[in-house]
Amino acid sequence: MIIRLLKWQVMSDAAWHRVCQALCAILACLIIAVGSICLMRLDLSLAQTILGMGVIFSLAFQVVIYSELLALKRKAA
Repeated sequence: MIIRLLKWQVMSDAAWHRVCQALCAILACLIIAVGSICLMRLDLSLAQTILGMGVIFSLAFQVVIYSELLALKRKAA
């Protein structure tokens, strides 16, 4: 029964990849917004703020890269 439930699909693979791509875009925007708000609340020096923004944007960039890899996987399938 578990095997049958695992094989059950709610939507097609192409639709699933598009939903995941949209969720990745939303996640990247949330990372930037929430990270920037958290950095503003802390009293940091200029160097610490620049480093924090670098970390935030690198994490958002990784999510965007993952989204593009999903698009490539969808095109290859």
